[in-house]
Amino acid sequence: MAGALAFHTLHIALLRSDRPQRIATLFGIGKPFERAIQIGAVVSLVFGIWLAYADHEIPKYKITDEWIIAAIVLWFVANGLGFRGGEIYARARELAEELAAEGDEPSAELTALVRSPRAAIMTWAATATMFAIIVLMVWKPGAP
Repeated sequence: MAGALAFHTLHIALLRSDRPQRIATLFGIGKPFERAIQIGAVVSLVFGIWLAYADHEIPKYKITDEWIIAAIVLWFVANGLGFRGGEIYARARELAEELAAEGDEPSAELTALVRSPRAAIMTWAATATMFAIIVLMVWKPGAP
């Protein structure tokens, strides 16, 4: 979640930028956040399932419990949304790097990619979905 929130904060700065060099630099600053999101996604799935089975003597939960199934489904939804939104931003990063090397002139295409409502909706929806997973894991609706 921290990586996603950091990326969203960085995105605000991207929205206020029109020069390709600045946009490329901001996307470069965001690379560690992207990695944190990717690593966190895998770790959260593995660690979350492991936590459900942490008590080996008296298993409290089963992989078939509704809240665990819902969390896993939401995990796939969140990662799918994040991946699709991230593809748009990856194109923006590539274009910003090309334009910066060619003279650093503002570009309508770059501005459209950075301000893409589709990418913004997908990445924010991914973050909200990950938050919903945390809610499920804390409250475990229907669990004993």
